[in-house]
Amino acid sequence: MLRKLSIVFAILISVFIISCDKKDEISLVEFTEEILPNEEITELTINNGHAVVISGGGNEYMVNLVNRAEMLDLVSAVQTTNVGVDIIYSNTVDAGFGLYVWQLFSWVLIFFIPIHFVLLIIALIKIIRSTVAMNEKILYALISIFFPFFGSIIYFAVGKKA
Repeated sequence: MLRKLSIVFAILISVFIISCDKKDEISLVEFTEEILPNEEITELTINNGHAVVISGGGNEYMVNLVNRAEMLDLVSAVQTTNVGVDIIYSNTVDAGFGLYVWQLFSWVLIFFIPIHFVLLIIALIKIIRSTVAMNEKILYALISIFFPFFGSIIYFAVGKKA
């Protein structure tokens, strides 16, 4: 059972890391010399004047800009090489994937806290009443207490069979 749980945990971590798709930042010079001549740019998004996301041919690039002059140079270079480019100016802060996960976690947490306490109390009562050795009772109790929600589920899945 522990082997299956470790495999599931490794898969979940892999999916989380893959889904945190942060675009690589490139310099203005690298973009104008290597990417701009080879791709058709369809959209240019300027976020707070610091970074520019450029979509073209299905690819997205984060161009790291130092100052407003670089931003204006990039806009003019893109407009001269590509006709009909959509330019979007945005003053929003990109919170990133972590903030969205945190917001979702905070809402889900409201529902999991009561469920966790009910499961913990039931698991501790069943651990105390079980006929296993004292060191196993202590181990199951520590797992149930120190691994919120999942510790109780682990006990119900593995501990009853022991």
